[in-house]
Amino acid sequence: MHGVQYPLNTRKGMWVINKNDAITGQGIQPKRFFDFTWSGEVNGVPVGSGTMVPCVTFGSESKLYIVDHDNYVNNGTLLLRLSEITGPINDPIWQVTPGSTWDSSGLFPTNLSIGGGALDAEQPNTSTTIETDIPFIGNRLLNAVFRNGKIWCTHHSVVPYYGPWNALNVIWYEIRPSAMPNALVQSGIITAPSNEYYYYPSIAVNAREDVLIGFTRSSPSTYAQAAYTGRKMTDPLGTTSPVSVLKLGEDTYIKGSDWPPDFRVRWGDYSATCVDPINDIEMWTIQEYAEEDVGPNPMDDRWGTWWGLACECIAIPGDVNATGGIDLTDVIHLVNYFYDKDRPATGCLGVDPGNCWTFDPICRGDVTGISGITLPDIIYLVNFVYDKDRPATGCLGSSPGNCWVPVATCQCCQTVPVVQLAAGKIR
Repeated sequence: MHGVQYPLNTRKGMWVINKNDAITGQGIQPKRFFDFTWSGEVNGVPVGSGTMVPCVTFGSESKLYIVDHDNYVNNGTLLLRLSEITGPINDPIWQVTPGSTWDSSGLFPTNLSIGGGALDAEQPNTSTTIETDIPFIGNRLLNAVFRNGKIWCTHHSVVPYYGPWNALNVIWYEIRPSAMPNALVQSGIITAPSNEYYYYPSIAVNAREDVLIGFTRSSPSTYAQAAYTGRKMTDPLGTTSPVSVLKLGEDTYIKGSDWPPDFRVRWGDYSATCVDPINDIEMWTIQEYAEEDVGPNPMDDRWGTWWGLACECIAIPGDVNATGGIDLTDVIHLVNYFYDKDRPATGCLGVDPGNCWTFDPICRGDVTGISGITLPDIIYLVNFVYDKDRPATGCLGSSPGNCWVPVATCQCCQTVPVVQLAAGKIR
């Protein structure tokens, strides 16, 4: 939600809809309950011109949180603002979240010195830039997610507040509204190297609180490409994995540079990253990239959309007992599991505790990659543990199992922060 009267962004509105009506096919009847100007107030609180981002909310939270910043700054440090919508669908109430150090403002400090705008993004073979510094709202928040009592949100911006600026970075936050005025749990800057530009990010958080962030990246030597990074819940605060490429850019993009009166090259302004609705672990991101031109004129430029599936890995096949690494105890556990004749019984009749042992996920024992636990899984695991030739450059053993190594899949994969498992073009 941001102003709609360019260039002053002077009007803003809020609507609510009944989600249940939409899901059950009863139609959507939006209720507009605020319509105010840039200088207006609601319940005595100045609203401002920044984009107010409602959270994608998981669970049965009784309120809908909204986060924005409108370039509020205190001693060079960015302030974010929390507000919320409560009440029945036919009589909603908007108010700032209580507890701010600044009375009735909803503001709380971040630990980041962030400039009040962005830098338009450079690209190869042209002096024409991709617009990211939209007037008055260039570094606005772009999307937010609420789950497990916390808000995750992201945007792009220059840093530090007082300059100098020679790159555009992606910023992300984890916020706990109930901890106001000390609501910030952590924040991070995905720092672009000098003369590189990261822009229009989106963020997703899964059931384990792993994070995926997708965005566009370009530079004077890099066509606008789809990129991503992420973090595991157990990673150090404020850190993400190295930036990876989802889809390389193919050409310059200057469509719109010949359109009066603004001559601006607009990009998507937004992207999409979300958690898989079935398993709540895997995460998807949809990002733009610059496609190959279809002709010599600016109107012949094209952008493409690329999807990617990523997950933080759950297990390693062969690490049957989940201790990390593969050794003799994994072989013993897998043999006991496969040859245990007592498993169908209600109680465990064997004297070895391993006889009653099962593993989760079951793919820890699926060594061959063929669904189910069979004798070849045991053979492969024994060969792997006892193969003395593995350090050699070539495989000296005669059994194919001697050269087997764990294979990553989305259900059972090696431990890395983010793995891109699949990707493709949206047509």
